[in-house]
Amino acid sequence: MSISKENARTLITIDKKLKAEAEKKAKSESRSFSNYVVLLIKNDLNKK
Repeated sequence: MSISKENARTLITIDKKLKAEAEKKAKSESRSFSNYVVLLIKNDLNKK
């Protein structure tokens, strides 16, 4: 699957339990895992 020119594909390694918990949280917010991770990063970067 191709991605837009504005995006970059990233590979991360995380604990399986942590990923499962994050996927559950993302699903509860009607988000994909990827979208949830992007949201967390943006929120962290926007902290003052």
